[in-house]
Amino acid sequence: MKMLCKENKLLEALRILEEEMSSVGVKPNSYCYNVLIGACGRVGYTKKAFQLYSQMKKRGLTPKHVVFTSLFNACANSPWPFTDGLQRATKLHKQLMENGIILNNTSSHAMIKAFGRCGDINTAFQIVDEMVYKGLLITTESLNFLLQACITHQEAGFRHALLVWRKMRELKLSPDIYSYNLLVQCIKECQAGDPQLTSQLLQETPSPSMTVKGTQKPKINGEHTEEILQIESKKKPSERESKAHIEADRYVKSGENSDSLIEPEYTVIEVKRKMENAQGDQQVLPDLLGRKMTVGNVIGLSSLQQPKDRLALVGGPVGIFKHMAEDNVKPDIRTVAQILESLPADTQTEEALLDSMKNIGIVPDCQFCNMLIRRRSFRRDTSAAKEVLDYMQKYHLVPDLITLGCLALGYHRLHDAKNFLKDMDSLGFKPNLEIMTSLVKNSLVKTDYYFTVEMLFEMRDRNIVPDECLINILEKARKRARDMILKSEEDGDNFKQKNKLKGMRLFLLEYKNWLKASSMQLPDHPWAQYRAATTTQR
Repeated sequence: MKMLCKENKLLEALRILEEEMSSVGVKPNSYCYNVLIGACGRVGYTKKAFQLYSQMKKRGLTPKHVVFTSLFNACANSPWPFTDGLQRATKLHKQLMENGIILNNTSSHAMIKAFGRCGDINTAFQIVDEMVYKGLLITTESLNFLLQACITHQEAGFRHALLVWRKMRELKLSPDIYSYNLLVQCIKECQAGDPQLTSQLLQETPSPSMTVKGTQKPKINGEHTEEILQIESKKKPSERESKAHIEADRYVKSGENSDSLIEPEYTVIEVKRKMENAQGDQQVLPDLLGRKMTVGNVIGLSSLQQPKDRLALVGGPVGIFKHMAEDNVKPDIRTVAQILESLPADTQTEEALLDSMKNIGIVPDCQFCNMLIRRRSFRRDTSAAKEVLDYMQKYHLVPDLITLGCLALGYHRLHDAKNFLKDMDSLGFKPNLEIMTSLVKNSLVKTDYYFTVEMLFEMRDRNIVPDECLINILEKARKRARDMILKSEEDGDNFKQKNKLKGMRLFLLEYKNWLKASSMQLPDHPWAQYRAATTTQR
């Protein structure tokens, strides 16, 4: 049973419990349930995991911490985290509290992860407070799970992540590679929320609450434990302004030069100039990630809507690399990939990051190069996107189908798209649905319906089956074309629009014929592979 679960054959493992063992009269023990509930938790099969948990209790077996860990993992990995996962995690948490069951660190971490991924960031933070109250040790791993929770809070996750980072420094915990990667992901994906609350981060100093040294448990102040973290900061700004200082930028290895990285313009931050020293013309930015927070010469913040602005607030790529070096953490390919997504959209800054990667010793992979091509294709810089192919050759990376799909995003003319498809054929690649969908989208952005019709013909000739997403896109285009044709008939044909209207009429005719001859590809149920053929789908 355990071997089947390791081989991702969950359906076969469940059959042993539900069919083979019952047919010979063998009663399952706690170990059987632990293995199966753990396997269901890893794939997010919440329904079966909780069914097995109920069966376990009915048989008089006492669930241990490993079972609760697996159940919360199932909630965290659920295909429907904000409904199914959250409801089950909330109910289980309530039952554990009512029964007075105290979880260990591993189970508590799984619970933080579950509520974080399911969008209940308040409960995730409260669980850390409960851990302190119960005398459990708060570690870097504990706060890493909180950083995961911050990522799910799209509106203010970046501010919450900075609060977690400040608490990590206050507890004298050293961040690891996972901490930095989660922080950079938060910079990329999450907003900062209320600008006034974000500005308070530049004015406050860490509160002198409990400290954790070695394996010593946190102390309880008075009759209750002070909250280790708060979602909203309520402290007043410090009256003492931290002195500004600039630390020399360095990378992981000694002797590496940080001048190779060109920082973006910090237009989002108002900075006072230091005129009394030799660095009078240099911006003195806040140091929010270091062991000792300093506000630099910042006098105010405006909106932090763009990832590049949030990246600038923490010192940009140079600031992140500097603190990673101080914490003896070497960036990996995921770190620079996340930073790439947060950089300003210009080739010069991207090239500077590539130079920094070379200095640090990070070797790019095909996925990173695909992301770079995608960025440049989105801003229609096709020549710069093609230059990445030469960059890939330097590292002996072979372009794959995803690489070509990213290049397809930059072709907005019929002539270029047809040549691109011919080049794919010559290289031995077959266009897939994602590539054809990108080309169809590009044609509709240009409102070139001749282009659209040609792409539909290509799909028909290549036997590429459309999915629901592409059909929805084409249906919206059909409605727009029909409305414009009706409007032109009421207002009279415009000579300038005559060719475009002709293309719309051709599209409506050919799209109808194409749709009749096409079958639609429907997505599989997330749990289909774990269910028997006779089982009713959810």
